[in-house]
Amino acid sequence: MERSCAGSEPSLSVGVTLHELGEVNLKQKNSKPSHSVAVTLHRLGNVNLEKNKLKAAETFFTESLAMERSFAGSELSHLVPVTLHELGNVNLKQNKLEAAETFFKESLAMERSCAGSKPSHSVALTLHELGNVSLKQNKLEAAETFFKESLAMERFCGGSEAGRCVAVTLERLGLVSFRKNEFKAAAILFKESLVAHLHCFLFWKRMLLSCLSGMGLGISGTLLLVMGIHRPNDLLGSVFFVRLHALSPSGVR
Repeated sequence: MERSCAGSEPSLSVGVTLHELGEVNLKQKNSKPSHSVAVTLHRLGNVNLEKNKLKAAETFFTESLAMERSFAGSELSHLVPVTLHELGNVNLKQNKLEAAETFFKESLAMERSCAGSKPSHSVALTLHELGNVSLKQNKLEAAETFFKESLAMERFCGGSEAGRCVAVTLERLGLVSFRKNEFKAAAILFKESLVAHLHCFLFWKRMLLSCLSGMGLGISGTLLLVMGIHRPNDLLGSVFFVRLHALSPSGVR
């Protein structure tokens, strides 16, 4: 507006405003990193990773990581291995295998340090991703080692999420054996993976049935259950959809 009034002529008010903007920018640059900013940057990285905007995700995670490292020893320092893991995922998706391996290994070292001798879901997940990197690099022995350690930890941790990870890791180990021409071992692992997937499916089916009976849904609920049975990967989404349906006026019984 000041420029519009002044036209092409030099203006004192425009100069003062630009000066003030420069002061604000300088103060922002010299200000200390903020915990909340680092967390927000990390979350923006997650959003962009989900949307497969890998360059943007990498930028947000990298900036967040730089801030998180400056908080070493504080309550935010636990985010460092998580962000390193996410940067590993970003690079793995871009097929930058060496960079992905570096990030995952640094994340793993920090996670092991935090977990000590106790089994940890986060350690198991990072071991699994290192197995994926090694598999892409065709380093089958290394991949098998990572997957086996991940599998043992996932089984020890237990829980529904660990159950899904067990199924996926068994499938990966089957693939490793298949590539090594160990077909009998591969068949056994694939069958174990299938059984584990079915156990996960039955868990979510029981959860869905419980939700249906608790909300007293009629035909619409039954149709959603059928959809879940035929599309096991959509079971969790079905549960949330059922909850939403029950809260809507048309869904109340």
